[in-house]
Amino acid sequence: MKKSKQWLKVFLIIFGAIVIVLAGLTILNKTFHTSYKNMDKTDQAFFKQLNTLYSKTKNEPLWQGDDLAKNPVVFVRKGDHLNFSDNTVNLIRGNVYAVGVKGLEDKWYAEKINLPDSYDMPDVYRLAVTTPGIWETWSPLGNFSSFNTNEKTGKMEQTDMQVGDSSHVYYFKYGKSNIENPAKASQAAMPFFAHESFHYFGQKDWSGSDGNIDVESKDAEWYSLLGLQYSVLDTIMESVKAKDTAGISKALSDYVVVSDARRKLDSKDYQDEKKHETIEGTADYVGIKASTITGGKLQILSGAKDEAHRRFSILFEVIANDPNFVSEIKWNRYDSGALLSAALDQVDTANWQTEFNEKANNGTYTLDDRIHELKFSGKANSLDEIKQNYDFNNIEALSGKIVNGLKSES
Repeated sequence: MKKSKQWLKVFLIIFGAIVIVLAGLTILNKTFHTSYKNMDKTDQAFFKQLNTLYSKTKNEPLWQGDDLAKNPVVFVRKGDHLNFSDNTVNLIRGNVYAVGVKGLEDKWYAEKINLPDSYDMPDVYRLAVTTPGIWETWSPLGNFSSFNTNEKTGKMEQTDMQVGDSSHVYYFKYGKSNIENPAKASQAAMPFFAHESFHYFGQKDWSGSDGNIDVESKDAEWYSLLGLQYSVLDTIMESVKAKDTAGISKALSDYVVVSDARRKLDSKDYQDEKKHETIEGTADYVGIKASTITGGKLQILSGAKDEAHRRFSILFEVIANDPNFVSEIKWNRYDSGALLSAALDQVDTANWQTEFNEKANNGTYTLDDRIHELKFSGKANSLDEIKQNYDFNNIEALSGKIVNGLKSES
């Protein structure tokens, strides 16, 4: 009996200490450093970039129909240390800020941050550690909200994190490495946030695919047509850079012909590929625009070692010389989808994205589908003419090397 009373006493002391600490932290959240000028260097840099992104997309969104200012987001500051697995495991958690979240004005756990008068973005509130509803942000795993699978329908749905009066709140983690020295241009704070949040808000009703296709089992003909499509993408990219609408249209016409030939080889795999390209490519397109707006370096084929190697056909040559790079075929769809989106900006209607949303929200619809709906002037080249224009003999030789290389690796 005496021992049980001792344990109860210890428990009450520990519990009381925890309550006092949490109460103290909640009070500090309301009273300590509630101004932008009191933030540390990393938080100031982050919100400076965030303000630029919000203010410059107010009248011209990154993607039509996706208004950043209306999206409820919780930003979680990661610690500068104890980050592992390419910063996807974070053991230290810093301040938490809510942006675009409604109903926080009089909440005991939220304090409005005084931003510079020149800032033109939604109100920012710092949330206390005792804030109800944000438990998932405490997980050390991952950097952003993901989708849940509905057990009844099998469909992917947004998580239902509720903060203030907002539901389906998205969280995104950022840290010093996203601001000062990102490992990749795509991991800089603004393009990373724009890309991932677009998946969550802009594409929540789109039909997607994981893009996992057994490329190692494909034959030389499949690789030859893929290589041909890469070469056509190079021409599209050159025309997009030059803002040559006639050149873009002609190259897209060739793209449609090659696309149809690839679809005939394996319609299911090709459809999955195009769905994956659409989901990731449009998100990459959004990320590139966010990077450009905020002074970042992200661009199509950012992984190229120099400008001369910034070509889709170069990747094909790399795979031919080293089959271990065959997995890059999947990740290359981020770039091809971003490029096709940029091409549509120049040759499609001004509201093509709005029309795209309407169709994608109500069934399977891809960038490839959109391009097939374009009206091109003049007679389209035949597949044989396109092959001749792009030195198909060399592409076939590279395809043979890929297939033989993959066989020797197995």
